Amino acid sequence: MTSIDICVDVQNAFTRGPLAPKGAGSLCRRIADRLERSETFVVFTVDDHTEKIGKYEKEQYGEHCNKYTDLMIDKIVEGAAKKKAIVTKSTFTPDKGKLFEAMWRGGKGLPETINVYGLLTDVCVLNIALMLRNELPNTEIVVIEDLCLGSSLKKHNEAISILESNSVKIGRCFVKKE
Repeated sequence: MTSIDICVDVQNAFTRGPLAPKGAGSLCRRIADRLERSETFVVFTVDDHTEKIGKYEKEQYGEHCNKYTDLMIDKIVEGAAKKKAIVTKSTFTPDKGKLFEAMWRGGKGLPETINVYGLLTDVCVLNIALMLRNELPNTEIVVIEDLCLGSSLKKHNEAISILESNSVKIGRCFVKKE
């Protein structure tokens, strides 16, 4: 079975900057642990608002996700990936052509399974997983819940529910402690 990972927006703005949810540091360590143990090809998506940022976003969060401040992928996570590609995006979802090209090259064809995880569950992870579900109806799309964080726990859980109701499989990387 062929699979690839899509690691969404695990970059400085979301791991230690103005958009970082509580627990982002430990999430990075969990993602790095997965990547260190895996030979799976990873496509990193990176938010880049260098050219355009909406007025609302700028008022709410200030300058973020631009090449002058925090476009870099968290070093802990990037260093753990053995095979990778980086796709930048200026909105909630990357250009489909760029994303599919990176997946195709890295996976040597269309994968049977695409694992999606990262930040933020209720924004970019949700949008990317639903776009993949829509575009690739015969591919298993899995959001790895314990490798995601939302802008809040409530919004994370709401996003997981939306994903499940749209035939996106919800998986776990680690065994839940009872």
